[in-house]
Amino acid sequence: MRESDAEQIRLLCGHHRCGFLSTTGEFGPESSMVPFAMDGGGVPLLHLSGIARHSRNLAADARAGLMICTAEQAGSSVLALPRLSLQGVVEPVSDAALAAGRAAYLQRMPDAAPLFDFPDFRLYALQLQRVYWIAGFGSARELSLQGWHRMWSTGS
Repeated sequence: MRESDAEQIRLLCGHHRCGFLSTTGEFGPESSMVPFAMDGGGVPLLHLSGIARHSRNLAADARAGLMICTAEQAGSSVLALPRLSLQGVVEPVSDAALAAGRAAYLQRMPDAAPLFDFPDFRLYALQLQRVYWIAGFGSARELSLQGWHRMWSTGS
């Protein structure tokens, strides 16, 4: 992975705390806005309510996508917006990894702390299978999972 891409990706994920989660519903694709945080290895963490529609969808089909996109700016083409498209399988965070996952999530979303006491909320990890980086119009590439995880764990 190019260092310039890694820098832009870390900047994008550092500036945005929510993305659009795509799941498969009864009648086809559905999307919803969800807060996210990255763990130390670049795995997106999602704190989801069991009563939410996306959670019901994930219980039936754990495959999902997460889109993280730069906000629009007046006078700029939306086609030139840097964005990240992550695809994988959503799984509950294991008991062994829960304390570290919760800490990583709350570092990005401190106001979510009380929700960890709600019985219907659970921390999930999007186990990545594909990563697409669109740096702008005409600049799209699939990133290797090895490079992705290395970028987050080493900062390079």
